[in-house]
Amino acid sequence: MVVCVGEVLVDIFQTEHEKKVCVGGAPFNVFCDIRSLGGDAVFFGSVGNDCYGDTVLEFSKQFQGAKIEKLKDLKTTQAVVTLIGGERTFCFHRQATADYVFENIVNKVGDAFKNQDVKVLHLGSLMLSKKEGVKTFFDLVDNFKGKAKISFDVNYREVFESEEDAKKLLIRAIDSVDIVKLSQEELTFLTGEKDIKQGVKLLNLDNKITLITCGENGSYYIYKDLFLKVESKKVTPIDTTGAGDGFLSYMLYKIGSFDLTDEKEVLIAMKNANTLGAYVTQKKGAIINAEEVKNICLS
Repeated sequence: MVVCVGEVLVDIFQTEHEKKVCVGGAPFNVFCDIRSLGGDAVFFGSVGNDCYGDTVLEFSKQFQGAKIEKLKDLKTTQAVVTLIGGERTFCFHRQATADYVFENIVNKVGDAFKNQDVKVLHLGSLMLSKKEGVKTFFDLVDNFKGKAKISFDVNYREVFESEEDAKKLLIRAIDSVDIVKLSQEELTFLTGEKDIKQGVKLLNLDNKITLITCGENGSYYIYKDLFLKVESKKVTPIDTTGAGDGFLSYMLYKIGSFDLTDEKEVLIAMKNANTLGAYVTQKKGAIINAEEVKNICLS
């Protein structure tokens, strides 16, 4: 089982002629995609007492294991998405919102660990931009380190007080976990290095399972003696939102079923992860469903 904790929100695609609301949030996307792949996963998150919160709760009913609380005095986080040539930028509406507020989360996650064979605890990053969320993140790490592999998606967004605060907190989080996923841009943001090998060295990632996505330029898997680059599946993107989440969801879904140090097995997993990530870009919205998985050519 994969236990996911973090932000769930709405992505709003606004044009002159259309407003499309999609449910999203990186750790929630990962949870949904794992479920759609046929994997076992649960998700813990919070929404506000508003119409967008109702949208999230209704949408989540199709995914068994979504444990989302509706907090009466808060709002649901909104990410307004602007698309240019398939690439996206975000503007967050996050005043008095629920995405980083978790009630009794350590006990709730602990119950999941008691009742299931948990392989991975996966944590989102937006909570790190608020002091309540920072406490939640490191409480979870302290309580469940060694009981499962702890996974962290850097997923940097401009919601922190400053870039320097963001770097300090993200690097502290990276140091505390077992699996790290980040983009090439995020690696450069954190280290100042454009070279993958140098950036990995500066962040001391060699002994962590490290996944680096580079868009159309492929992805990297780095762990112990393995340093592998896998080419991307070439597509023309409609919306790249959730591509990295699709990629990561496949890798977390397969953790425990392949040898993490076997090059052939890792290559198969990475190729499938890239294929899934590419598929996500062929539509607006970040989440795939079980019917869509049937159309994806996975090995």
